[in-house]
Amino acid sequence: MLEPDGSNLGMSVELLSKSPFQNFLIPGIVLLTFNGIGSLVGSFLSLKRHHLTSVATISLGVILIIWIGSQVYWLGLISILQPFFFAIGLLEIFLGGILLINKGQS
Repeated sequence: MLEPDGSNLGMSVELLSKSPFQNFLIPGIVLLTFNGIGSLVGSFLSLKRHHLTSVATISLGVILIIWIGSQVYWLGLISILQPFFFAIGLLEIFLGGILLINKGQS
């Protein structure tokens, strides 16, 4: 976000040519908000064993899958990390579902 032209990442804004974005500012804000701060909130809920932990976990998994899916759609498959993080999103949904089921049984 500090360098929306991507220079501090070693990336060019040309990478975004097929996306709706002119630079990396908006994607950076979205990434920070949902995947960064959202994950911190989810971690805090988990540590406190809050009743919304399962919902937060599933939501964060869905958000991560949408993020990676959008990235692959607009930029293409450009990194081995994309399928890795997609799998992490699926794992979050699965584990959140287990928490939700176990919460319902107790």
